[in-house]
Amino acid sequence: MELKKQTERKKEIEAAEQAKQYKDVKAMKGLGRCVGVIPEWEFFRMQQRYGHAEIHSKGFMKYFQKAFPHLSPNKL
Repeated sequence: MELKKQTERKKEIEAAEQAKQYKDVKAMKGLGRCVGVIPEWEFFRMQQRYGHAEIHSKGFMKYFQKAFPHLSPNKL
């Protein structure tokens, strides 16, 4: 259990470093701009648990940006 927590924390730190790179980056044509960085494994677990529509909703991103500002390089 402790190893799992350490791994999750390490992935969160890596995602926060990646989010810093996208801070104030202009929108990319066809993709838009980065509004949140979620570690891959966590994203797929959340999508499996809550469903595709919920994870991709605007309400979820508002919550995500409020709860995890260090993983949110740009506002919606």
